[in-house]
Amino acid sequence: EGEANWYGAALMAEYRFNSAFRLAGRAERFYDLSGARGINTHVTEGTLTAALAAGSNAEVRAEVRGDTAAAPVFVDGTSHRQATAQVAFLAWF
Repeated sequence: EGEANWYGAALMAEYRFNSAFRLAGRAERFYDLSGARGINTHVTEGTLTAALAAGSNAEVRAEVRGDTAAAPVFVDGTSHRQATAQVAFLAWF
């Protein structure tokens, strides 16, 4: 993107307790120190996911995620941190 640089890295792991239940974790770091993606800082996130199979083609997932940044980029640019949680039902065909 011209002379601007941005880059990141991620680490992911999953543990299956049995055929129906698994836990997964993810950590990511994203650098946009020259503003190529519009944030001019670095951001770190960590996510923990629990998944429970619902038959052979569906699952229920619960996920919690925490984000931190060196600059206040969350909540309309006023916070360095944010936390989110979700529950989802996924099906595939």
